[in-house]
Amino acid sequence: MKYLKLNKLKLLLIKSGFHSTPSFLVIGAQKAGTTALHDILGTHPQITKAHRKEIHYFDNDNWYNDQNIHEYLQNFPLPFQFPFKNLCFESTPRYSYHPQAAKRIKKAFPNIKLIMIVREPSARAFSAWNMHHYHFDKHLYPHLHDARPFDVAIEEDLLQVHNLEYIKHEFGYVKRGIYSNQIERYLQLFPSKQLLVLESNEVRNLTVDTQEQICHFLGVEYHQLQLKTKNKSIQKNETDYTKTLAELKSFYAPHNKELFDLLGKTYDW
Repeated sequence: MKYLKLNKLKLLLIKSGFHSTPSFLVIGAQKAGTTALHDILGTHPQITKAHRKEIHYFDNDNWYNDQNIHEYLQNFPLPFQFPFKNLCFESTPRYSYHPQAAKRIKKAFPNIKLIMIVREPSARAFSAWNMHHYHFDKHLYPHLHDARPFDVAIEEDLLQVHNLEYIKHEFGYVKRGIYSNQIERYLQLFPSKQLLVLESNEVRNLTVDTQEQICHFLGVEYHQLQLKTKNKSIQKNETDYTKTLAELKSFYAPHNKELFDLLGKTYDW
């Protein structure tokens, strides 16, 4: 009861204009290191995390609308609950993939900064399949469980990757790895100075250069960041699908070139 009363009070404060808003978002990609980056950023004394990592507001077609923005803002601490001038943020990896998320974010927060992590796309696809196949229990999470073997899932994805609408392509093992389309969607709405693209190994290795790059982009003082979270998911049966992974790499080659041309740099993929 006490929690409900406090929650209602917070909602009233937010509706009256007393609230904080995110200064930046981590928008993706799924299985590229967003959880690690989320926790890394939370170790900076001038950065404050939302109350939970994946809020899923701008990618939720049933929740998102202009009238519900105050519900979204409930996920951030009130102004007196964190240090003055700290940056707030949240991380929802589906924001990069959802076709309407960029427009919705732009409408709500036109000056917000965005961080996207990209990972070698065939490895990302295999990691995502592992998650849906092994880690989402078919009884507890039937809508997230994928019973198909990896080669079957990829074969079906490749046949439909350019045809299926987003809502019918939720797993999106192949489509989520075509990063150039997703980044271009954001660059059509936001100036490039508001978007930072990192490669997953940069997050994993977290060199001083990468830390300085992140701090400079966000406009915070340099502070040694700490890698707090490592993905403990077990990658299974990779050697059983070497042919499928090779086919995926071949498929992605022209899409990766588009990405490299867009970013003006290449990755060792």
